[in-house]
Amino acid sequence: MTPRVDAGRLLLVEGLFDTMGEARAAGLADLLARAGQVTLLDAVRHDRSTVAAAAAGDGVRLVLDLLPAAAWEAAVEASALEPVPAPEGIDPRPGAAGSPCDERYLIVPCEAGLRIAAVDPEGMQRALVSVAREIVASGQVSPRARADGPALSWRGLSLDAVRHAFSADDIARVIDLIAWHDLSVLHLHLTDVQDWRLEMECEPRLTLADASALSVADYDALVAHAAARGVTLVPEIDLPGHVAAALARVPELAGADPAPHPMLAYLDPRVPAVRAFIADVVAELARRSPGGYVHIGGDEAFGMPEGLYAEAVALAVAAVRRAEKTPVAWQEGARSEAFVPGDVLQAWISPGDAFDAEAARQEHPPEAQPLIELVAACFAQAPFDVPRAAQAGVGILASPQSTVYLDRRYAEASVDPEQNERAARLGFPSYEPEGVLAAAGWVPTATPEVVDAGATVVAAEAALWCETVTSLDDAGFLLLPRLAVLAERMWADGRTVPGDLGARLRGQAPAWEALGFTDHYRSTALWGHDESAR
Repeated sequence: MTPRVDAGRLLLVEGLFDTMGEARAAGLADLLARAGQVTLLDAVRHDRSTVAAAAAGDGVRLVLDLLPAAAWEAAVEASALEPVPAPEGIDPRPGAAGSPCDERYLIVPCEAGLRIAAVDPEGMQRALVSVAREIVASGQVSPRARADGPALSWRGLSLDAVRHAFSADDIARVIDLIAWHDLSVLHLHLTDVQDWRLEMECEPRLTLADASALSVADYDALVAHAAARGVTLVPEIDLPGHVAAALARVPELAGADPAPHPMLAYLDPRVPAVRAFIADVVAELARRSPGGYVHIGGDEAFGMPEGLYAEAVALAVAAVRRAEKTPVAWQEGARSEAFVPGDVLQAWISPGDAFDAEAARQEHPPEAQPLIELVAACFAQAPFDVPRAAQAGVGILASPQSTVYLDRRYAEASVDPEQNERAARLGFPSYEPEGVLAAAGWVPTATPEVVDAGATVVAAEAALWCETVTSLDDAGFLLLPRLAVLAERMWADGRTVPGDLGARLRGQAPAWEALGFTDHYRSTALWGHDESAR
């Protein structure tokens, strides 16, 4: 018999706080309450009437059991389930370099209700969220035995917090969404041409009088909020290109050679103030971020001489290393030759998404032609980036633009006619539209341009850039349901998953709405033409 869950949606867990720790147990309880209206209680900490109610069938009782990896694998075998290998790749969590986190879990029926066995508290969290997702989708918890775990430890979303100034509360809601879908990283893009969105104690002028910037307290709170939900915040400040905002606010960073265009300004490492700036901001970012990785950008330094680019990237990499962190950069960083085995480069330029210089020449006026040539020269090197990384033994964070960039229009209409107007406005206009299920077959570790270059995928991320985004509602419209598809692919990688993807996605819509993402895209591919399904 399937354990019944009443309208109160009660999960009574024995030893929740002792097993998971205070902050994580509290964060998980908050997530389940808001996303699934599921009440998560610790049987040890609550009165006997609550325990009796669960025993009487008004909820589901869960017993938690932490096991060594070998014992856990033996328990899976004893349950006649398929083995689940430990996750691969790199682990973004604080302190994970010496002992990577193991998120595998086993759920089996027991006399009290259900037993959850896991190797790590993180696995307990993934199991409890999985149970809550079942409740949201069906109102029930299945009694069948099942074992699961991610193929990759680093499963992320890169969020552009520059082109749209998300508030700290907005970002916290995104963290809740990705935790609900078992992603482990929020990669927060904090600086770019348009703005510098993070207050820096070492250089207050970067955000002076900017009410939209994230304060030190905001950032610290987001780090803690994420950690309590099993998510690591990986920050990015983009250097040495994409720095027009920084140069406008800190004039002594300007180099002697004028940039070809204000939008193409860069940090010249020959300037003493620039060298100090790079060292200081990277060191502060690393100090404030407990995770093991810091992203230094490195992309699209259009028009910057190759030698200066390499020197500036090397300065940022050295600052990360001094802080005893590991550097991450976009794939162009391979051109600096500053990265070594253990470092990470994020591959984003898919073969079919290279810059179309000829089309740009036809679309733009004569005064823009020199800039087009600079952009074209930069992108012409892109096919060599991942092979360079492979030759240097550098791992790849897979974010193929053609597959995981979510700032693109939908290929199919919505069952809600009012959404179609927004669908025409949102999304980068030069990207080909894609359907919500277009990435359902993506296998991150088999991303062709990475595998063909002889490189190894050690992590994976979706990405949302916000050139057309004006609100959190816009962001949710582009994120959902496609982010849920990509989250499943990053979790499973090449493993077979159940074939009812559409039903699983529709079943999670109430959780998205409860988290505040009410305007998720109601694609005809998922909701058909039945408007009552909205």
